[in-house]
Amino acid sequence: MKLSIVIPCYNESDSIKLLINKLQSIINKDIEVIIVDNGSNDETSITIENIKLPENIKVLKLEENLGYGNGIIQGLKITSGEIVSWTHADLQTDPYDVIKGYQKHQHALIKKQCIVKGRRKNQAFFEKIITWGMSIYCSFQLSKILIDINAQPKIFHRSFLDLLNSAPLDFSFDLYMLNSFKTQKIKIETIPVYFKKRLYGEPKGGGSNLRGKFKIIIKTINYVKRLKKKI
Repeated sequence: MKLSIVIPCYNESDSIKLLINKLQSIINKDIEVIIVDNGSNDETSITIENIKLPENIKVLKLEENLGYGNGIIQGLKITSGEIVSWTHADLQTDPYDVIKGYQKHQHALIKKQCIVKGRRKNQAFFEKIITWGMSIYCSFQLSKILIDINAQPKIFHRSFLDLLNSAPLDFSFDLYMLNSFKTQKIKIETIPVYFKKRLYGEPKGGGSNLRGKFKIIIKTINYVKRLKKKI
């Protein structure tokens, strides 16, 4: 297997069928997808069970939601691809972005010294301000250039899976991974990704309103403080 794509899902019963249809149109025998049902308490599991999946789309069901990061970690642990990746299930970004990122990664001279990530291009003004503000704050505090931290997908060689041993289980996971790559002086390439309006449901990170966004910012600041102490 050349490429593994991990997609954590939490209460995505309305969008999961459309997601799987899109995945079936872009994957081939060299690509596997791990859909992680991250402790959903809606009809996500039932919806997936009623879909006939090809062999290279697998489902990992977690009984309890221990966090966004944990869903990705558990999915990555059962991948078999030389190159691994993760992206979101909400279809705000196109699953094909992973393929575009993989193609760019294949041009890297040394694949174990490069990762590829998304960089959002059409965020709403307020969202863009938050993204840039947190990028500047994290970059300053951790003494590394960290841009658009939570943009998906992220694609890298499986030799980096050892980093999962110390990874946080919540939404700090993306920041932890990027900081770890930067610490090891790994080159980070980007591809443009274009954000779409969410078709179904609400964002799962609690950032659907001003109060939710404020909570995420505070959690990120607290995690950066803890990470800085370890450094």
